[in-house]
Amino acid sequence: MRQGQIEYLMNRITTKREEMILEATISGYTSAETLRISQELDELINDYQRLVDIRYQTTFQQFIKQTILFFCGSKYKLYNIR
Repeated sequence: MRQGQIEYLMNRITTKREEMILEATISGYTSAETLRISQELDELINDYQRLVDIRYQTTFQQFIKQTILFFCGSKYKLYNIR
């Protein structure tokens, strides 16, 4: 599910970036419309970063849990051998 969300945001970011460049070419880099589009682009990029950070945190948390379970399991096996 998240991969689809990431791809969707990447497409929106690309489209919004192209829209901003086109608007800047027509009305200037400091025009009100260019700045409005730039702010929308910033919001999309922030959404992307939040989504990717959540994915990274989840992956990292899973890694930690697996590592703990591995070492706890190894310790448990050692106690059962004796």
